Amino acid sequence: QAKQGGKIGLTLLCWWNEPATQTPEDIAAAARMNDFHIGWYMHPLVHGDYPPLMRKNVGSRLPSLTAEELKRVRGSFDFVGFNHYGAAYVKADLSKLDQNLRDYMGDAAVKYD
Repeated sequence: QAKQGGKIGLTLLCWWNEPATQTPEDIAAAARMNDFHIGWYMHPLVHGDYPPLMRKNVGSRLPSLTAEELKRVRGSFDFVGFNHYGAAYVKADLSKLDQNLRDYMGDAAVKYD
């Protein structure tokens, strides 16, 4: 970049998540799923770390970045592209947080409607 003057960016495949109902639980579930789907990549680039809710739900399974890595990652892009093909409706499924088997949907504590 310093020598060639190029631009650095990324393009994400994005599904936006909307609440299946207007209950506070489903509204929070949609925000969680957006954090897990889009925030997983964008939050470190913009803020220097993973979304706080991801840190809370995933815990030690989420990699920790050193202070130097956080500094290098934050703001390390010139542009972002979003390939947005659709949206999904999600419902809260907080019972997944109590299960021992942890995975992407379990950590987000949602289910697709």
